[in-house]
Amino acid sequence: MKKINILIVNQDQKSMALLLSSLMGDWNTIRLASNGIDALQKISEDIPDVVLADIDLIGMSGADLCNVLKSSEDFRKIRIILIATHVDEYAKIHCSEVGAQALLSKDQSPEDIITQIKAVVHEQQNPELDEFGGLTGYLAQMNLVELVQSMDMNAKTGRLSLQSEEQRGTIFFERGKVVDAQTGQLRGDRAVFRMLSWEEGSFSFANGITTPEKRVLMKAQSLVLEGLRQYDEKKRLIEDLPDLRSVFKPAQPLSHLIQDSQLDRYEKQILIQFRGTKTLQKILERNEIGDLETLQAFYSLIKRKIVIPDEDCDEQSRARMNIAPEKTSQPGQKIKTSQGFFGNVDEQPDQADDHKKS
Repeated sequence: MKKINILIVNQDQKSMALLLSSLMGDWNTIRLASNGIDALQKISEDIPDVVLADIDLIGMSGADLCNVLKSSEDFRKIRIILIATHVDEYAKIHCSEVGAQALLSKDQSPEDIITQIKAVVHEQQNPELDEFGGLTGYLAQMNLVELVQSMDMNAKTGRLSLQSEEQRGTIFFERGKVVDAQTGQLRGDRAVFRMLSWEEGSFSFANGITTPEKRVLMKAQSLVLEGLRQYDEKKRLIEDLPDLRSVFKPAQPLSHLIQDSQLDRYEKQILIQFRGTKTLQKILERNEIGDLETLQAFYSLIKRKIVIPDEDCDEQSRARMNIAPEKTSQPGQKIKTSQGFFGNVDEQPDQADDHKKS
């Protein structure tokens, strides 16, 4: 993203200094104004890309300043972010009516403010519109975490469409809340968790597009935090698993294995997809139980040699299959090796739980 010119309008010099120190490393030019009149003077001397203004300025309020700028042919393209002590639905509607691009709370962190500045600058620099009037861009410029945070802060309603290589997905928002998502066979929060790992690709947002389905119940912040936690867990599992391009097959007839009472429900759902024809990657992409649950099932099934490498599996994948030393158990006792945050964990029957349900 190119460097930008930002004007901060705030009566609290201490807050401005703190914000200034947080932003100085990222933005080319930052100027300060203590009130609306001072801001207009500085804007007339050098037009900024973004104005970050306190809505409760003495004299000319931030909303009044916004009205003046949006009514001017010379200044209407300036992106305006207002900051208020209390942010509610009425304040958001008022913010939209005066032409501001966003409304933030004074309690929000500098990181949140930086994310919002990136969002409005991206919108200014990438004015491509789709058929519904939404914006398009690239995940390398704004990743999905930043997009979700931006939609949440601005109470956006619409459909976010994403594409990463051959994968496609959609996320629906209502007043900033994620209400539904889909990619491949995954629905709801599990779909969001997969898309959070997409680092390359494109996105487009269509305003006002809604869905009757409500499969996501988590708040945006909780959804992102859980998705990032799962992302880290999945990376660790992938490092310990064979190459996902490998092909595995059942060690015994499926009809015998499925009756094994030691298999949990996720392991059974995944096991029936091992036919000796699909790679681990294809099985991962084409099921509906979630990526983390699938990788955990892979780990357990391969470790216990319930599935084995196909004859054409390369030697490197065979070597990686030996994730940890084999565990032995007393007759009638099951010992399960699982991957936790602190490495391999041996769980006794009365301690082991099914994989975490999403």
